[in-house]
Amino acid sequence: MASAANAEMVEDQSAAPVTERTQIFQNCKSAFDQIRQHGTPPDPVTYALWYAYVTRTPAKVRLEMDK
Repeated sequence: MASAANAEMVEDQSAAPVTERTQIFQNCKSAFDQIRQHGTPPDPVTYALWYAYVTRTPAKVRLEMDK
């Protein structure tokens, strides 16, 4: 019984990064969608700005850009 519980615990831990990884890829796609939509260059600085915008981290970035 203990090994079944341990196996379940390991399975749950390995599933968590996949969800986080999927979210990161979705954020990347959203950032590039914004770059295309606004016609901004896809350089590292612009990408970082749009990534911050789509993830709302920090929130002030989105507030300033939406003005």
